[in-house]
Parts: sequence; C-alpha cells; structure tokens
Amino acid sequence: MKLRCRVFAFCCSLTLLFSCALAEEDDGSLVRITTGLPAAEAAEEELAAETDGGETPDAAAEMAQPDEADAGAPAPSVTASPATEETGERWADSQPFGIRHGPRDQKKVAVTMDDCYDRACIREIFDFCQELGVPMTFFPLGDQLKKKDAELWKAIAASNCEIGSHTNHHTNWQHMSYNGICIHLYRTQECLDEVLGYHYGMVSLRPPFGRYTNEKGTPLATAVKACNRYGYEHVVLWDVSQTNAELAKADVQNGSILLYHARAKDVKCLKTLIPWLIQEGYELVTVKDLLQLGEIEIGPEPYVHKKGE
Repeated sequence: MKLRCRVFAFCCSLTLLFSCALAEEDDGSLVRITTGLPAAEAAEEELAAETDGGETPDAAAEMAQPDEADAGAPAPSVTASPATEETGERWADSQPFGIRHGPRDQKKVAVTMDDCYDRACIREIFDFCQELGVPMTFFPLGDQLKKKDAELWKAIAASNCEIGSHTNHHTNWQHMSYNGICIHLYRTQECLDEVLGYHYGMVSLRPPFGRYTNEKGTPLATAVKACNRYGYEHVVLWDVSQTNAELAKADVQNGSILLYHARAKDVKCLKTLIPWLIQEGYELVTVKDLLQLGEIEIGPEPYVHKKGE
C-alpha cells in the first residue's frame, strides 16, 4: 500500500512539473507575439515554415483568385489610431487605419491591380495606360516578383505608376502572428528591390483579401504594429471592383479606389472603363497621391533585412 502511494505521488509530481513547463512555454510565446520583440531566429524559422511547408500547391491554386469573395463587399474602414502621430496636413493623417477611398470632394480616382500573376496582362494594361498618359498602382505579391520580369518592373517603377505591397504570399492576416506579418512585409520589399537593383521604398500596402480586423471589426493589433514597424501607417482597401464596365461606372465616385487583377476579363473591363473615366473628367492618380501617403524613397542600395531589425 505504501509503495502504491509513493508511486502515485511521484506521478502527480511529474504531471505538475510538465504542466508548469507547458504553461510557461505558452506564456512565453504569447509574450513574444504581443510585445513584438521576437528572437531573430524564431522569425527565420517561421519564414522557412511558411515558404516551405505552409502553402501547398492546392492552396497556391486557390490564391489565384484571392479577393473575389471580398470584391463586392470590401473590408470595413473602421476607426483606429494612426500608426504614428504626425502634425502634417496630409489627408491620410485624419483617416482610420484602413482606408477604402480618397477625398470625396476631389474628382480623382486610383486604378489598382493586385497579385500580378499574369505578366502578359500586366504588360498589356501598363502599355495601355502609358499610351493614355495615366498612372496605375500595382500591388504585386512578393513571390511574384521574378528576375526574369525585371525589365517590366523597372519600366513600371520608372514611369508615372506606383508599385505597392500586397505582402509576400496571399495569406490572410487573421491567421498570422505578428512575426509572420512582419516577415511578409520585409520580404516583399526585399523581392522588389532585388528585381529593380535599387531601393524603391513602397508606401502603399494592401492586405490579402482586404482583411485586417478581428471578428469585432477592430484592426488586429498584430497588423497595426507590424505595419508601423515597416513604415506603413495605413492599409489600402477599395470601393469599386466590378469587372463589368457598366456596373463599375455606376459605382465610381470622387475618391474611388478601383480594384482589379491581372486577368484577361479585368484588362478588357479597364480598356473600356479608363477612357470613360477620362471622358467624365476624372483625374487618374496613384494611390499614394490620392491618399497623400507620402513620397517613395529611392536609394542606390537594395533593402536587405537584418536580423533583429
């Protein structure tokens, strides 16, 4: 009987010690995520997990048309404190973290293209806009910025158009940690600079699927902190996304941000819609100019993320 009691007590002690270790480990993980001070090694491990095993071929195929579910109903533009306090008079400074459109008292609009999977479509609409003398804003995924397409992206960067970030992979921020979002942000900047051969400091950012809030509609603290860390004070949404030109015309108003993708049907729509916008007296501008997000910083050295940065 005494032997049984001793064995039982020993087992209970082991169970208690093991539970405490797990609790301590869980608490540590939560602290790392919420404080935004992860070990550089942990961030690199997460990057490896996401790029090597986090997205299967089936998931990648599903991402080919990422924003369709949200296209008709953009993510709500909810009130949130700006990522940084500024005393300037930029229009964006008075806006919530997520911005769906520009000023309604100015007849300006911004046409945008997300993901950028199809190079032929990107080239076609870029050339079309250049012929008309109007700019667009392209939001490529970092993993779609390839050296073989360097000539195209260099031409876009040197033109009146803008290149913004759509993060490295098309992953929903609602399912990501602070570390993961940070990695996707800095990797996209690295990929763009590597292709261009110089630093092109992006100022516009569109979250995948337009999702950046929790179930209560409040901006994710992880997203706000990660964006602030890498210089993005706002995320860019949209208020027009119809690929039927006539329906899109009915939705357009002053300050509209138009969402399209690098697909044949979208390019066809834009070739009708853009001339109509010009005819109606709309001034087509980039997202950064519409929202007054600041100027793009150009530098000779491509950005390379440093551990602990």
